[in-house]
Amino acid sequence: MVMKLYFKHMESSKAIGDYAEKRLSPVIRKFSPFPLEAATTFLTEGLDQKVLVSMMTRDGHRIRVEQKASTLFEAIDRASDRLERQLRRHKEILRAQRIKGYRRGGFKGTEAYLREIWDTSEFRDMPVDAQDILEFERIRAEHPRQAV
Repeated sequence: MVMKLYFKHMESSKAIGDYAEKRLSPVIRKFSPFPLEAATTFLTEGLDQKVLVSMMTRDGHRIRVEQKASTLFEAIDRASDRLERQLRRHKEILRAQRIKGYRRGGFKGTEAYLREIWDTSEFRDMPVDAQDILEFERIRAEHPRQAV
């Protein structure tokens, strides 16, 4: 897993980066054993400290967490808890779809899953850059299409 750290409107700090990796890495590895990338951005807005965590899982699902607090360490803790809840929910959805796919007599492939997420969620408004598309195509090439 690659974890990128960005600091905006503040000095970069090794202590903050180490604390974020210590808190976020176990959560990410627990629920998503093969994430492609996790980007953590730390920024200051007035008196509040803000943490943004954005990651893409192996199946192409992008998870984004945004938390504010009075201290950066508190914001990291809140982001870690929220990320854990989102990853748990994503894993349960995948498990339910896998079971549902087997009952129908076929397994729902990644493309069908992504189409369903696209139709039923707010991901339409999320910007996608060329790097995201290249990563998705690389993953799709590694895992051949399965029968629907």
